[in-house]
Amino acid sequence: MVTQADLQSSNSFRRLMKLTRLLLITCIAALAVAAPLRAQTSGDTIDLPPLPPPMELAPGPDSGDPATAPPVPTVPSAPDSPTAAPAPQAPDSPFMGALRKAFFAFESGDYAESLKLLDEADKLSPRDLNVYTVRATCYLKQKDYAKAEDWYRKAIEIDPSAAAPRFNLAETLFLRKNYAAARVRFDSLLAPDPSSEVLRFKVYMCVLAARQLHEAKAMLRKFDIMGTTPAYHYAQAAWHFAHGEEIPARDWITRAQQVYQPRDFIIFEEALIHMGWLPDPFARKPVRASADAKGEGR
Repeated sequence: MVTQADLQSSNSFRRLMKLTRLLLITCIAALAVAAPLRAQTSGDTIDLPPLPPPMELAPGPDSGDPATAPPVPTVPSAPDSPTAAPAPQAPDSPFMGALRKAFFAFESGDYAESLKLLDEADKLSPRDLNVYTVRATCYLKQKDYAKAEDWYRKAIEIDPSAAAPRFNLAETLFLRKNYAAARVRFDSLLAPDPSSEVLRFKVYMCVLAARQLHEAKAMLRKFDIMGTTPAYHYAQAAWHFAHGEEIPARDWITRAQQVYQPRDFIIFEEALIHMGWLPDPFARKPVRASADAKGEGR
């Protein structure tokens, strides 16, 4: 990160959906990009994960019933193409076993172990989209943005049409404060569906973070307060935060929380957290030295 908007309806993908919910960035955006933002419609019930952007996973075996899971789909390409996708793997193959273990290690927060298992999986089936995407997201979780960017780019080389690696690459560029490059990436995702509230917000945040205030103001006017997402509210909040107006900014967030469900505004909070305008719920608090510990050095 098969039709991605359908992933949540399949029992064989429940384990993978649980995994993606543990990532620090939003599966809803990747799903929306891949399926013209159907996740924004009122009829959808996709659970939003925490931040930042999640990886996209091709369908794999569910831990509860691997025998019934479909093989990992591949991207059609010429047999001799250097970017050809690997052949489908059986659910009980050594590759799928290594990949499944890598998923579980990632889920438990052991990213170093996950990377080792991904190396093993890569030897068994080189150039697999899942392996590259999970590896990139491991580095993203470790805040090694340079390696995350590199591996997302490699995933895109395998499947240039895969929506989630493209979205995640744009998010990684944003986290690296390369707002101009991030905007280009988000714009390319927005072009097929200019009504996407999520992607419009992402482009807006790139412009605002780059302090292109005149353009940002013009974009702000185009958000709809009656939209299907709280994009309008968070765009307003971001504008006020950018101008040092914390009280009205937080007022807009409060309004959003009164109208929308918590899962609806997680993706929008991520950008504000990155800008330092909202606290990071996953940041470690500094440990205070006790009075006894301070006295030991005297």
